[in-house]
Amino acid sequence: MRLHLFCATVFILAGVYFGLSRSEWIWLIIVIFWVFYCEFLNTAIELIVDLIVEKKYHPIAGLAKDVGGGIVDLAMFMGLIVVAFIFQPHIWHQLGWSTQLVATLLH
Repeated sequence: MRLHLFCATVFILAGVYFGLSRSEWIWLIIVIFWVFYCEFLNTAIELIVDLIVEKKYHPIAGLAKDVGGGIVDLAMFMGLIVVAFIFQPHIWHQLGWSTQLVATLLH
């Protein structure tokens, strides 16, 4: 959770620095809230499982916790893709690169 908060802060500060457009801000805020939502959902799943099994091991309880963790991992992966699409043109512009130059270098 601390990592997510740190990353969200960095992405918001980067958004201010690069002067994101309105639509870029909307997508950034959506993806940040989506990751936090999934993290809260995972925490709720873990707490409910712990309450039900009462410190006894059960394989299905472990599976439920793994699925909850997978939800967070998937949300983070999706978030990184969205953030990459948002910031890639801004970073390339800052470095003086153009899409055409990079495409030429890759061929």
